[in-house]
Amino acid sequence: MKTTLQFVGLNACATWHRLVQQQLNYLQSLTAMTAAQAVLVHLQDARPAFRLLVLLKVPGPDLHAEACDHTVEAALLKATQNLEHQIQARKTKRMERRKSHPLVPVGGPMLKRIKRLEAEENCFVASGARQFLSADQRRNQLKTITAGGKAVDCKTQINL
Repeated sequence: MKTTLQFVGLNACATWHRLVQQQLNYLQSLTAMTAAQAVLVHLQDARPAFRLLVLLKVPGPDLHAEACDHTVEAALLKATQNLEHQIQARKTKRMERRKSHPLVPVGGPMLKRIKRLEAEENCFVASGARQFLSADQRRNQLKTITAGGKAVDCKTQINL
């Protein structure tokens, strides 16, 4: 990850650089980042005196945050919490999108067919990971149908 840190209105300090780098490393553990830019501004006449602007280059739209406070540490904490909230919101949104558009309908006719196959074709239900069938997989001798989080293995030809 490429990190750029700029100081405006104050001298660069190794402590501030280390604090910013620690927070960026924490955010990198939450999401993939290619680059990060941080600008720390000290305004002599304004209250609060410190302002931090952070831009994270991530897959998809970039994340950015701005925070103002009376100390560098407090401004950095506010910006980090804001970015963490944005990352979690993006992850939650992706998960909700996946849940609302399932690839294979669960229950109903599919579940009835699986139960019928179990009774007729000497099949068994094996617990395991969810696997979705393609057209090529349907032609194989060993078939796996997924419904309700359980995999059904059959040794005969199944045409779905």
